Amino acid sequence: MGLQTYTTGEALNKMIDTGQTVLEFVSASTNVSTDDATIKASAGEVFQIEVAMVGVTAGDKVEIKDDTTLKASFVASGTHHNFSLGSNIKIAFSSNITLDVTKSSGEVTVTTVYK
Repeated sequence: MGLQTYTTGEALNKMIDTGQTVLEFVSASTNVSTDDATIKASAGEVFQIEVAMVGVTAGDKVEIKDDTTLKASFVASGTHHNFSLGSNIKIAFSSNITLDVTKSSGEVTVTTVYK
């Protein structure tokens, strides 16, 4: 018996017919903050974090917390720094999603994709 060839539609239908997960879509929200913020006041998940720091001081930082538990931290090593925690992450938060920005100068913008 040779290799079976399927069109994309046939392959997806075969996966569905056999109970396999084809795709998982997540409805998410985006928050853009420049200072301390409560991103979500209840449990949730974070899928992506982008941090832009301009004119800051080395050591200035952004922390993402679950209540008081640190989940992610971004610390500037110079006056301009960008961080990206990619789109293939899934960080669970059991109580809330909060943002803590510590800066002595400059501007910080944090974009968070969550649900």
